[in-house]
Amino acid sequence: MEVWIRQSMPYHCQEDGPMPFPVPGWMWDRKLGATLYADRMRFIRRVDETGLDGLIFTEHHYGPNGGLTPSPTVMLAAATGVT
Repeated sequence: MEVWIRQSMPYHCQEDGPMPFPVPGWMWDRKLGATLYADRMRFIRRVDETGLDGLIFTEHHYGPNGGLTPSPTVMLAAATGVT
């Protein structure tokens, strides 16, 4: 049996209330975004080190519940640097 992990990067800014859809550009927090991507690279490295069979990279555009991967090919390229 193979074990694959579906990963996503939900973005929740520090504003009160529900996240609108699509998330407007003014809600983008650069520091939070950088932290989110750095955390994701650490997660990808851990998945690789555990010997699981693979990761699934999805494409999401600015959604409030898991929507911060507009280009999975960019994330795949970044993942090659940590695996």
